[in-house]
Amino acid sequence: MEIKAPGAAPTAGELGTFEQESGNPGYVPIKFKADAALIRELGERLVGAPHIALAELVKNAYDADATKCIIGLGPTRITVSDNGHGMTEDEFSSLWMTIGSTHKRTRGASPTFRRPVTGSKGVGRLAAQFLAHKMQLFTASAAAVQAVHALVDWDETATAAGLTEAMARYRKESSDRIVFPDNSLTGTKVILERLNQTWDKEQVAELGRELWKLNSPFPRFGNVSTGRRADSFEIIFQSTLPGYDNEFATQMRAALDNWEAAVEGELFRDGDTCKSIVKIRFSDGDTYHETFDHPPLIENASWQIRVYRLVGRQAGGVSVYDAREYFKKFGVMLFDSGFRLPYYGTESDWLEIDRDHALRKSRSSLLPARLQEDRGLNDLPNQQRLIGVVNVDTGRERQSTDPKGAGGGDYLQILVTRDRLVANAAYETLQAAVRQSLDYYATRNRAREAKRELFDRPSEPVSATFRRVEHLVEEIANRFPFDESVGELRHEFKSLDVVVEQQKRSDDAARALLGPLAAAGMAALAMEHENRREIGAARELIEKLRTELTGYGLPDITNAIAELEAWIDRLEASRKVFSPLLEHDDRERAAPMRLKGVVAEVKRSIRTLLPNVAIDIDISADIYLPPATHAEWHALLQNVLTNASNAMLDVASPRIGITGSRQGRRCRLHVNDIGVGIELKRQQAMFEPFGRQRQVSEERAALGLGGMGLGLTIVRMIADQRGSTARFVTPDTGWNTTFELEWTMDNDNHPDL
Repeated sequence: MEIKAPGAAPTAGELGTFEQESGNPGYVPIKFKADAALIRELGERLVGAPHIALAELVKNAYDADATKCIIGLGPTRITVSDNGHGMTEDEFSSLWMTIGSTHKRTRGASPTFRRPVTGSKGVGRLAAQFLAHKMQLFTASAAAVQAVHALVDWDETATAAGLTEAMARYRKESSDRIVFPDNSLTGTKVILERLNQTWDKEQVAELGRELWKLNSPFPRFGNVSTGRRADSFEIIFQSTLPGYDNEFATQMRAALDNWEAAVEGELFRDGDTCKSIVKIRFSDGDTYHETFDHPPLIENASWQIRVYRLVGRQAGGVSVYDAREYFKKFGVMLFDSGFRLPYYGTESDWLEIDRDHALRKSRSSLLPARLQEDRGLNDLPNQQRLIGVVNVDTGRERQSTDPKGAGGGDYLQILVTRDRLVANAAYETLQAAVRQSLDYYATRNRAREAKRELFDRPSEPVSATFRRVEHLVEEIANRFPFDESVGELRHEFKSLDVVVEQQKRSDDAARALLGPLAAAGMAALAMEHENRREIGAARELIEKLRTELTGYGLPDITNAIAELEAWIDRLEASRKVFSPLLEHDDRERAAPMRLKGVVAEVKRSIRTLLPNVAIDIDISADIYLPPATHAEWHALLQNVLTNASNAMLDVASPRIGITGSRQGRRCRLHVNDIGVGIELKRQQAMFEPFGRQRQVSEERAALGLGGMGLGLTIVRMIADQRGSTARFVTPDTGWNTTFELEWTMDNDNHPDL
């Protein structure tokens, strides 16, 4: 086939490029059509779940600069009402009636408060259709004289001939109908009837999980001294269904209720001085109290601060990322007579927390010596872990200090900008008192940590230690967000988390075996002592029979006695397998042992169990095993040799080769066999409980020892305990499988080094 250059004229029977063809005459315009049922299809696909659909309507209220949104849920009816800026007739027609409109994405922020818009798909209409068969919408805007009242029957729209022919009805009404929160004259109210779903408490909880990030941390948050309320948004949920409102409230408060400690303080004038009383309450019930003295410059102030630990799993299904994003908007805020002064929060660092973290201060300059702790300020939480309210009353402060209004003296005063206090001595006293309470929390937390290290930490499980270190790494990362070394540490720790979790699962599985194995071991020891006594009695009986039957000429009985004696000899030989367990020193005393001697002894003890297997040993005499008990190394080597033997049940002349090598202090033991081999992908699984690989006939396998799939699990447990590594490696030349035990000899334990 000939390849034509771009732009070359098409030959007969071929189609040209789009540009070439579009220049030809005869094309007529035609409109795309869409079935009206597409509205329902889009709603189901884009919205997906009832709680997401209802949350879309609430997000519309947030994007409309509302400060309050009320959700009403009943058995057959849902209402969503807000006090936002509402819509004019033109906005309703051009924006709300356009499915998938892009005006939010184009605008990027809300008109008045410049809030980042929470929705951009224009699917609020589809959310309403997804939830109910019928809808009313009432909206009023300050830019219009009349309100808009619309009715939509979604069943009717679905039966329309085309999407562009689907209809809604509306009319203009008087805008003085009070239907919006706080008696607002502007806003939007949506009423949904003949619901498509039956709501349960779990769906209500899901709705809370979807919306909590929009909600202000407390109701008074919207009382801002400057009149701007951009960050104030209160969601109220009302339901006639029993318990639903409590379910929603619990979920909305879940993030705020996950506090680690509460710091409460009150500063008041006491004669010629000021005193602050501080109470620290930890979530586990520990409580601390302290009183501090201050200059007599403040009549009264109080504060409540919550400290959060934003790492690990959070209660209520709250994601750590969402919690961090939420809390970093607030910090410790200051209210004057119930009105929030917008200057105070995380951005201003008015308590100088970020400054001291940057300076890496570890000792408080505000606490007396008796309350100091080593590295006490290391536990000072950064601002993103705090939500708090400091309450003052500048009017009362002026009256108490300057009753005649002369304007002199140091007392708490608000600037003419009404966004902050005057930075005078009284303000510095307030600032120091609040910050002192946080330093007090930090040192008490450090003291608690020191106590845990002394009393609790020795018995602390590894997983708890790891989580504690994880928390410290996260705190360091939050304190120094731009430090590349800290960032790398955080990344490496996350990688380590995966490894630790895998090791934990492996350890848990191994520990699950210890109970049964210990019980079986005790039973075996008890049986061995009993067998030793019975074997001795049997030998005495055989000798007595042989003496008494001498001269009777009974060859059958004589032969039977000889066979019985041979069986007892074999039984005693097999008992050598248990010999390392029978002596106390062999079971309890850990010491370095020569590898060659231990292997040779294991070979002798297991010979009766592997009578047809040739075992060759080539080990240097200067290799020592890590310090361990005789019983441990016997158990490890017996299991490895038994595993190798079972892999050769179908081999005519089974053979095992054991070699030991050393390079400096690095030692390796190889156990080779000519059995069925192990697939690469199965090598790790062989060490898991019940991870036995069976590739021999069932008849032959029935002759093997073990068979429970625990032998190699025990091998790895012993190896890990004694600082060595057990694994399968690429087989040595001439062998099908090679087991390797690797370790480093300790100079202190081996005179040869």
